[in-house]
Amino acid sequence: MATQDVVSGVRQVASLVSKLGKRQKAGGDVSRLAIYVDESAPRELVGWVRDSFMPAGDAVEVDVEAVSGQGLVRVHSSSTAAIVVSGGASEVLSELVIGFAEDRLPVCVVAESALDAPEIAGRVPEGSKVALVTATSAQTLQSKLASWLVDALPDDLAFASCYPFLRDAKSDQLVGSSAAQNLFVGLLQVGGSQLPVMTANQARLAFDLARVYGVRDLSVQAVGLLGIVASGYALRGVYRGFARVAPGLKPLERAAIAFAGTLRVGAGARKWLARDGKAKEADADSGVDLLGPRCSIFLSLQHQRDREDTMYAVVSTGGKQYKVAEGDVIDVEKLDANPGDTVTLPVLLVSDGKAAKVEGLDDAKVECKVIEQFRGEKQVVFKLKKRKRYHRTQGHRQSLTKLEVVSLPEMA
Repeated sequence: MATQDVVSGVRQVASLVSKLGKRQKAGGDVSRLAIYVDESAPRELVGWVRDSFMPAGDAVEVDVEAVSGQGLVRVHSSSTAAIVVSGGASEVLSELVIGFAEDRLPVCVVAESALDAPEIAGRVPEGSKVALVTATSAQTLQSKLASWLVDALPDDLAFASCYPFLRDAKSDQLVGSSAAQNLFVGLLQVGGSQLPVMTANQARLAFDLARVYGVRDLSVQAVGLLGIVASGYALRGVYRGFARVAPGLKPLERAAIAFAGTLRVGAGARKWLARDGKAKEADADSGVDLLGPRCSIFLSLQHQRDREDTMYAVVSTGGKQYKVAEGDVIDVEKLDANPGDTVTLPVLLVSDGKAAKVEGLDDAKVECKVIEQFRGEKQVVFKLKKRKRYHRTQGHRQSLTKLEVVSLPEMA
């Protein structure tokens, strides 16, 4: 009987692995996230959202749109979910959120406080997936966004695989759901076929967790599968030991062991997969390109607000022009000065962030401190004359001076 159980369990697990493998290959469906940024939203809040959605994978496409008081917002109707970063109550934002709610699309309004959110009370259909997230720190924002996304998209694994801050919440959901299913299976009286079902359920849990942590190596998944099968039979041995002591409580013992064992297997799989998943997080630093060309809206909005009320100047040196502010560090063509010396650069334009001045700057200078003299990266010059057997390779490293801007001229 034990041999038949083993054969049956292996067959069911193999069938599940085959289905999961096909699902992973067919899992080319890309989820889409639409982010709408109110131009009046606080730059700190915009920065938190931007940093949160720098992806570590390519399973989610992000569309970013700027929203102004003029309206004319491009709506991405094919999105899986939407986030609206609000800077205050406006009718444009209200209509945008209501439109998503009517389409039954999960939408989250991110604001510093409830007073800064668009007014939609009583205007959205009942049962719509509209949430309000307020946060005063990046950690709080990520925690609330993770809870919202996991609840709004319970069957979606792509978001967690791309955004590491979602992984804990998604893993908790997967492990809890799998443990509850095995608890129910353990309570059933089905003639000893619970082991294959529970093992298959745990195998599916392992595959889903692998996707969540961005681990696609089949060898890693195969090792995990063998560990799950072995743990299944180990748990069966534990159950039989308890059954000999209290034979009248077999269903309860089986359910309790299945529930606790699945939680333990899930915790072990998460710890093991996190080791491989950490390598994926290193790609998040270069994830700007994965957001697509519209991600520049995030950067331009923040840069624009950073420059507001900030004085800057345009200077000329070495035949080039540089836009500088106090404290900036720039690399210019080599200047005849030693590290620590102070040099001045002629000014072509000076601005306080609101108005600019270009006339009467003949005597205006920007003071800079020389940090170091160095040579730039090597440039390769290759010359070729075809059919002449002539080719030459030459390297060149330009001499440069690193300057720190100390002070700018005052605007009269």
